[in-house]
Amino acid sequence: MAKAAKPWLWITDPWKTLDHRNDTTIRLMQESLKLKIPTYWTDSQSIFWSDHSAWTHAQEVNAIPQNDKNQPIRLGGKKIQDLSDFAKIFYRTDPPVDHHYVHPLQLVELGRGKAELVNPASVLTLTNEKITGSFFEEFSPPTWVGCHSDGLMGFIENEEKVVLKPLHTAQSQGVTLIDSQKQNLEKNFQLLKTETQDFTRPVLLQKYLPGIESGETRVWFVDGKPIAQVLKYPLPGDFRVQIDKGSKIEATELSAKQKSAVKKVGQHLKKIGARMAAVDWIGSMISDFNVTSPGLLVQMEAVAGENLAKKILVF
Repeated sequence: MAKAAKPWLWITDPWKTLDHRNDTTIRLMQESLKLKIPTYWTDSQSIFWSDHSAWTHAQEVNAIPQNDKNQPIRLGGKKIQDLSDFAKIFYRTDPPVDHHYVHPLQLVELGRGKAELVNPASVLTLTNEKITGSFFEEFSPPTWVGCHSDGLMGFIENEEKVVLKPLHTAQSQGVTLIDSQKQNLEKNFQLLKTETQDFTRPVLLQKYLPGIESGETRVWFVDGKPIAQVLKYPLPGDFRVQIDKGSKIEATELSAKQKSAVKKVGQHLKKIGARMAAVDWIGSMISDFNVTSPGLLVQMEAVAGENLAKKILVF
């Protein structure tokens, strides 16, 4: 008799908070079931340390309907499991990357044994999703990161429009467009004071790229190799792309400059060991990295008309 495959564990935010119809992790779990891999789910709040091991209250994923979205996802009862009993552990809780995120991750890293952690803890904690694009000089718009008031205000005064991004959030949370006109100086100072917690917490400022009006390109990577891309549009009257609020996506082809950028970014992702990543571009300029819980898979599959989940999971 063939030896049963060692199970995989998927760690997310609490089950009730997930968008079950469009969640990327649920789609990947669905595909792992199709690959005959025993599949378990838990949330980061259920991870604990006891008797020199890391444990969690895991539930086996028994069924995720393929075509009928009205059929419920079937989970087994909760069972205490040692994290070292899994072959792979996918840590896919959403930012903010704060102590709620990091402390369970530290337990996973400490107690996973030989289980592979996807993405590695070093990637999840050291790759800041807002800052990393600045590593690529030719593909990064003018950027300033810090909490010093003079530096922040000076950058704003040198640019016509600036985008402020908190360093620890995702899905456009806290992202703000700043107009540098002189009559806005006091307003901008007060905004910066609030967002930096009285100039003690760094934020990112970046030159506004009007190309966002023509859309933002997302490229999904697996082990540094691009597998698919789509074009995402900002909401009407806004500069932010928010899929959950109605931003549209469509198929797209990469330009020559984007292909050059994608190649270099892929090499970097491979070097740091990021197995799953999604990177966003405005034109040929990098706007965001996504390594904590890269998403949009269900929508991208619908646009591409192919099984991207299988490409992601067949390492």
